[in-house]
Amino acid sequence: ANAAYHYQKQVEKAEKVVVGMNKYVMEEEAPIDLLKITPEMEARQLQRIREVRERRDQGAVDRALDHLRKAAAGDENLMPVILEAVKSYATIGEICDTLRAVFGEYQDPAYF
Repeated sequence: ANAAYHYQKQVEKAEKVVVGMNKYVMEEEAPIDLLKITPEMEARQLQRIREVRERRDQGAVDRALDHLRKAAAGDENLMPVILEAVKSYATIGEICDTLRAVFGEYQDPAYF
């Protein structure tokens, strides 16, 4: 947090150049297209996830997630293990939950 504060102060004082922020700034902002998820789109995606979970081999998913948990607890390269989980049709949520169980979740320390 201290490093981020120091960096931001340098940018604000123009001691550090950030193109597009404090130097070479465009006069007009480009429009940003936002993705809006409709309730119908959400329902359709949830249905697709339910269908995948029904068709997949749950044993293969459990083995892949267990391998991921063990690899994350050790020093194994996680990318091949994550790909194994994806190929077994583990969801992104299941993969992230497995990694959170091992590594925890970052909490920025509160400064008062």
